[in-house]
Amino acid sequence: MAMTSNAKQNFILVGVFGLFTVAVMFIRLLMQKIRKRSFGASDYLTIFALICYCAVTAMTVLIFLWGTNVIDPRDRMGKQFTISDIHHREIGSKLALVGRVVCTTYLWTQKTIILALYTRIPPGLLWPNHILSASLALLAVTFVLVQVISFSECSPFHLYWQVEPDPGPCVKTTLHSFVQTITNTLTHILLLAIPLRWAFQKHRPLTEKLLLAFLFSLGIFLIAVALAPLPIPGHDATRSYQNALKQSEALLAAFLANIITIAGLDSPSTDEDDAPFLSSNTKRRSNGSGFRSLFDREIVVTSNFEMQSQTASPARVRQMFPRHPWTAFQRMSNENLIIRAKGGRDSRESK
Repeated sequence: MAMTSNAKQNFILVGVFGLFTVAVMFIRLLMQKIRKRSFGASDYLTIFALICYCAVTAMTVLIFLWGTNVIDPRDRMGKQFTISDIHHREIGSKLALVGRVVCTTYLWTQKTIILALYTRIPPGLLWPNHILSASLALLAVTFVLVQVISFSECSPFHLYWQVEPDPGPCVKTTLHSFVQTITNTLTHILLLAIPLRWAFQKHRPLTEKLLLAFLFSLGIFLIAVALAPLPIPGHDATRSYQNALKQSEALLAAFLANIITIAGLDSPSTDEDDAPFLSSNTKRRSNGSGFRSLFDREIVVTSNFEMQSQTASPARVRQMFPRHPWTAFQRMSNENLIIRAKGGRDSRESK
């Protein structure tokens, strides 16, 4: 089958964007291994997203090679399809249907990874439990909605891959494109808005401000790319244009979901001064019951009065809790040392 110049351009586009997208997710997983950190839920979601993206890329290549049943009426008039052409276009149409499902799964998986990243910064979020839970529920609802629409436009169902006779306008999946574009854009806006209160906190180092400004700029650009495929009546976007938008969005989503982990900014630290800016200041462990964080400082009060190595100094604790048995014991010990010292000096003077 001769390859047209348009197909060659699409192959180059898929290859370049695909290479960078896969590299971003692979580097994230590799850095986790290099840092000897065990895989968490976000890492396994990244593996799943990587599989989805590779599957979508493979299907996209076959679709460009074989075509689909979405044919311009002017090209269909007077064109005689061979049995081989019909067979290839039927397979391409089926792959396009599956590809829409897998592509949506990939994008929503990256959104879930970003949402999981936000669980690292609950002190900077407004009502973190409610917002994060509601956002996760919204992602689930919109994901199911888009997938249901994917299979509900053509009736009977075989019209999705029927080549001859003309299956009608349902194969253009206009409703699916509209619903996915709107829900995709709205969820992108939501994920960008959640950390705004945390991101604009005062007293941040310049490097953090620059990094956050860069990430938010990419987020705004991602929203624009996600909104671009919105169907416009009387204007049919070319397949090359749609493919370019799809590949761009896939790369941006992968970058935003993984760059924080790649840079190691979400890793825990034992030093308060060196703690990453995504670390939670209220995430503390306790062997006792009924702990609470004091003044959002690194002090934890439990039934056993346990303090971690990175908590305040003993002098600070004695200042805050002058009547605590532990400080009383320290005070008695200091008094005994003073008495012994005086006793020793008095005995030497008497001699």
